[in-house]
Amino acid sequence: MQNNYPEGYFPPAIISFDSSLRPKWGYNVRNKYLETLSAGIDNKGNINLLLYYYGDTVVNFGAKSYRLSEKSALLLATENSTGSTGDLLTIAVPADSNSDLGQAQLYIDGQNNKFITGSFSGSIKFGKITLTASTHSLSSNLYISEGFIAKYDRNNTLIWVKTRISGGHYIARDIATDRSGNIYVFSNFDVKIYFKNDSIRSYGPLRATDPCLTKYSPTGEPVWTKVFGGIGDDYAYKMHLDALDNIYVSGGFSGGIKISDTTIYSGYRSLYLAKFDSSGQYKWLKPFYYQDSLGDIYGGNFNILSSNKILMSGIFTRDVQIDTVRLKLSSKPGDDTLRIPKANSFLALLDTGGKLIKATQLGGPGSVHVNDIASKGDKIYISGYFHDSIWIGSRNYRYAAKGSNMYIAQLCMNDFIGAISEVSPNTSLEGLKLYPNPAQSELQLSYTLSEAGRTHADTDHQQLRADGQ
Repeated sequence: MQNNYPEGYFPPAIISFDSSLRPKWGYNVRNKYLETLSAGIDNKGNINLLLYYYGDTVVNFGAKSYRLSEKSALLLATENSTGSTGDLLTIAVPADSNSDLGQAQLYIDGQNNKFITGSFSGSIKFGKITLTASTHSLSSNLYISEGFIAKYDRNNTLIWVKTRISGGHYIARDIATDRSGNIYVFSNFDVKIYFKNDSIRSYGPLRATDPCLTKYSPTGEPVWTKVFGGIGDDYAYKMHLDALDNIYVSGGFSGGIKISDTTIYSGYRSLYLAKFDSSGQYKWLKPFYYQDSLGDIYGGNFNILSSNKILMSGIFTRDVQIDTVRLKLSSKPGDDTLRIPKANSFLALLDTGGKLIKATQLGGPGSVHVNDIASKGDKIYISGYFHDSIWIGSRNYRYAAKGSNMYIAQLCMNDFIGAISEVSPNTSLEGLKLYPNPAQSELQLSYTLSEAGRTHADTDHQQLRADGQ
């Protein structure tokens, strides 16, 4: 896959890799002003993209062109496992000029039902159903945005759509279901939210942002909601459920964060990982921070492995403390005296009680980011980007090209080092989400080319070589 794009184009893309991390095919959705919000793969291997479209009236999807009557919409695109295009479905459109669709997330359950959550202001249409946001006034100039959940069957037919929660600048960040079909949404809000007949204020002062974890029944009826945070802005990032329907959530906090009777303070922007059971009972809170550092710690991607252990990642610009382990920003493995890089990343392996098992560091002469973590069976993958070269643990990997390079790596749990491949040099990239294909031994990587440039999947792909090999 190799394409040149004019300035102003932001094409979503999918690359499929085999079990050796070599690309098999690549596909770009060639359209101006088309953004990938989320993606998922069903148990037949079909790839589903949740897209936000705006600006044009014609969307080009593969060899097909779709003419839309609206100037913005949420779209659901389906491709089969070989990368050939399928259908493009308009699922939601603004119903008035004041509507704002915000962000939206997609989740596919074991029966290939699709759940979509997001937020909007004004009103929004799902087929013949029109939803209108609440008109509760938060103050003289602040108004409610509404959260929605929509359920589609395996044929992309709408089963139901409901609005169940609202708040100032409400943004849904993740969605999942448990073994019984209950639905969980992890979100951000500021000022207050309205849930059932109650209003719940954020922990901080007016306009402070807090996370919100909410459970719904299989039919979308509200069950419970948990709000937590501190005096500063606190954020929701990711959510996963384990095999026992325990809920793990990650996010960011600044100053301090309180969940139930646990309070943690930090000097600056930090990360947290928390566990709840399916009834909403709080279990534990794990911080990733350095109390005396003025640097940022952000990212917060994680996944639950087949062993039920949790692999957490983060990005830090000074130092990071994980239990008794302190990682220092470094340009070279084991050398914290040369503090040139803009950011390093960490990987932390935790048990189900939140106890640290091991931690390692990813760095280089420039910024090194871990953007996503995925697992399939006993295989563990990470994706992200680096500048010029990258080291993981004690091993340094070289790539001849200068600039920003995207990578995908398979990890070994013994020392966190496994195969690593460069897949896209000299480009500015966003997203970098990994999706193991349950129907075959392939791994799909979804990303967005965020500036004019070229993507190279099969033409320039290479295995990065470790120093001394």
